[in-house]
Amino acid sequence: PTNNRTLNLTPAATQLSGRNEDETIQQDLEEGKLDGDEHTFEMTVDFNGQSILEKFQGSLEDDDIEGTVRFEVDGVQQGEDFPWEPERYVGTSEVVGTWNFEYTAPDGVEYTPTLVVTSDDDELSGEMTMGGGTIRLESISIQDDALKFACTVPYQGSDLALTYTCHPCGNKMTGMLNYDMDGNSGEFDIAATRKQLSEELKKLLGEWEFAISSDEGVERHPLLTLSEKDGELAASLADGDESFDLQDIQFKDGELSFNFTRNHDGMNVDLQWSCKPDGDAMKGSLEYNADGNFGEIPLTGKRKS
Repeated sequence: PTNNRTLNLTPAATQLSGRNEDETIQQDLEEGKLDGDEHTFEMTVDFNGQSILEKFQGSLEDDDIEGTVRFEVDGVQQGEDFPWEPERYVGTSEVVGTWNFEYTAPDGVEYTPTLVVTSDDDELSGEMTMGGGTIRLESISIQDDALKFACTVPYQGSDLALTYTCHPCGNKMTGMLNYDMDGNSGEFDIAATRKQLSEELKKLLGEWEFAISSDEGVERHPLLTLSEKDGELAASLADGDESFDLQDIQFKDGELSFNFTRNHDGMNVDLQWSCKPDGDAMKGSLEYNADGNFGEIPLTGKRKS
């Protein structure tokens, strides 16, 4: 029988991580290893109350994988190895984000436009920043497992029509750019890299619970949530029933900082949050400006399990 699944695979040096996500199975992969184009990983699933170990091995060539999957129960193989021949699938998650292009056009000029792709209920939209200006894309969609979009830019007194066809693979894209201006048309190769968080920042993602004692002796326990959005660090802060609009979120020299404003007894108080992570703990300070009255309150936090 045919078994349809969606696997998100992430290579890193000799390691392979990922997750199986479909209507019946949502499971992280285990024991992922890479050796050139050869890879192996395992996954344990529950079937009718029985734990089954699935062992995958395969070889990647272009966008195709040829391999096998073996099923084991209590260390004993069940039946023969089955063929495993997945096909690369390009969906919304494969294209959403910030992409930095680098290419040399036929006129010999090097261009470095930035593409930002967003999604609302799987409907794509995007904009391209080029030469200091931002252009809203005329059309953007996924067709035949490729990201396609178009825009028109002014060039030497005329309108230059550009059509991009890109093939994403992880955080890289390659493809072709077609151009047309006053009947002069052609195409050339292009490439882009998706902006992503550093490994240091990825370790901070999740929920952090803090303890803060005010000058009046009141202890509060705000919850800081760090996440990734379009390749950048995003943060939200909640304290009881209140949530705050955070500004100027930065992580520099090992220190996380941001600003926000809180209403206290009818007065807007400007707050500057700064803290340094150390494993599953954070320590820092909260500086405040209440109508010209300045002060600083220590804060400590820990990763919420």
